[in-house]
Amino acid sequence: MRSAAKGNHNFKFVLPAFGTLTGIAPALMARDAREHERRGKGISMPNPKRRHSKRRTSIRRSHDGLTTQSLSECPNCHERKLPHHACPKCGTYKGREVLVVKEQQS
Repeated sequence: MRSAAKGNHNFKFVLPAFGTLTGIAPALMARDAREHERRGKGISMPNPKRRHSKRRTSIRRSHDGLTTQSLSECPNCHERKLPHHACPKCGTYKGREVLVVKEQQS
């Protein structure tokens, strides 16, 4: 239901507790009533006006690609290990033994 005085700020609005209000306050109250009515219809979330183009979508997704983990070779046992980490198989890092590794039984 729309207000009959849409855009007309020259009417008087009477509230029992506050007396007579004129000017912009009634227009704001009418706008708030329209907003309340609009929200009552279930339209509460904003929706995009236009769909995104394929180019814009792919530009946004350009940083979403996964990369493989970089591995280096242990100079002691020649197993693959993470760079700047101790080797999980032999326990050495930069030529020194830093981890105590238990022997695997096969």
